[in-house]
Amino acid sequence: MKMTIGNVTLIGTSHVSEKSADEIKEYCDNNPVDIICVELDEKRYEQMMRGDVGFSVDEMTRMVDRLGIPGFVLSVIISAVQRIIAFLLNLKPGHDMLTAVNYAKQHNKKLVFIDQTAETTLQRFSQAFTIEEFLSIGPKLFIMTVDDILHPDSDLFKGINLHDVPPPELIKKANERMKHILPSFYKVVIEERNRYMAEKIKLQQQVMPDAAFLAVIGAGHCEGVAAYLETEK
Repeated sequence: MKMTIGNVTLIGTSHVSEKSADEIKEYCDNNPVDIICVELDEKRYEQMMRGDVGFSVDEMTRMVDRLGIPGFVLSVIISAVQRIIAFLLNLKPGHDMLTAVNYAKQHNKKLVFIDQTAETTLQRFSQAFTIEEFLSIGPKLFIMTVDDILHPDSDLFKGINLHDVPPPELIKKANERMKHILPSFYKVVIEERNRYMAEKIKLQQQVMPDAAFLAVIGAGHCEGVAAYLETEK
């Protein structure tokens, strides 16, 4: 998935896709790029480079204290899902982002980490998540599952290929479902980060208004970041 807004090209990726990594390299090799922005914060990048896996009991206790229970549970679920998929595809989680970072370093491009810190995002999720929302998840999932069974053509995951970036219509449906089932997740993890990343890109544009930007972000953020780039001042 690729979008261009002014002097910014957004490449929407899958974090565990070799095709996404190839698309990044191909774009950089064939187009002017002065600044590469990636959906990472510095701490997350350092953790990925160290290959941090697993937590001690003491570390888990500290994480619960820092993030809150909802944020801690969410971090464990996201990490587990990414690692399982990456294992199945024989890729390192965040392969797309690391490809962009390595390209920037190897070709002397300015590298900018544009994501909000994971800790801040998870803390915000814990603050936004409510008991009422937790209790509503089961019934909402049940209703949607029954609807999918009764209407097979509406199956959200029909034809998904883990090697490819999901098509825009599938991403839109997934975001709509997430907004309905878990609105705090959508608001904090998707919407707030879309705005944050767009603002970080705009700050760089103020410093280097004539530069050619490449922003590598998850495909689920692509349209949202593009919308903020077009409207935010």
